[in-house]
Amino acid sequence: MKVLVIEDEPIILQLTKRYLTNFCGCEVTTAEDGVKGLALFNQSPDQFDLVVTDINLPKLDGLSLLERIKEFNSIPIICITGHSDLEEQAKSSDLNIVSVLTKPFELTEFGRIIADVKNKANL
Repeated sequence: MKVLVIEDEPIILQLTKRYLTNFCGCEVTTAEDGVKGLALFNQSPDQFDLVVTDINLPKLDGLSLLERIKEFNSIPIICITGHSDLEEQAKSSDLNIVSVLTKPFELTEFGRIIADVKNKANL
């Protein structure tokens, strides 16, 4: 499974990438802000099977980013946030968000969500 991870906190970005690569067998591309994430996605919208993004991103916030992605693709999305008010906003959106994780989150829960996405997509 090919995953685009967009996260502005370097430690969380690297931890997420390492976990997805080593424990979930995913190919991971990363970006540290919404503008770079959108540019990577737009280069080839069909190359990714999943987007994992922080909601509170610099330059282009996560929900605005996801609105733009939705224009091209109904890709599954996992949102990560440290703000409970943003969690509710994401859950109530009409985007293809399969889960919202609040920081700090358990890697076992994250892994279960990844496995569910893989099973639904038959990857």
